[in-house]
Amino acid sequence: MRRAIVTLLVVLLLSGCLSIPRDQEPPFYASKELFVACQAADVGTTWYALAHGAVEMNPVGIWIALGLKALVSYKRYSLDKQINEEGGGIVLNVIACTPVINNVHVIEKLR
Repeated sequence: MRRAIVTLLVVLLLSGCLSIPRDQEPPFYASKELFVACQAADVGTTWYALAHGAVEMNPVGIWIALGLKALVSYKRYSLDKQINEEGGGIVLNVIACTPVINNVHVIEKLR
């Protein structure tokens, strides 16, 4: 449980990774790289959990979910400026990082 709490704190801290463009005033820009990293961490921890006996609870299936993650990551990366200007960058980072916490919790239960 302690690992899950530490993971949650790290995710919350990282999800706010911001930068202020040198040539502009705020809005602040949430890290698109963190979004992609969280998506990759979600895939990696899901794969690890499945390999060790977990059951996928996503109703769309793992291959469709992987395809959707790839598409969303591409869109997040390509529309970074627009997403951040509308205030969605931090929200998307938190949403992308949250499943990793659950996956870590499931992996701990499997041990």
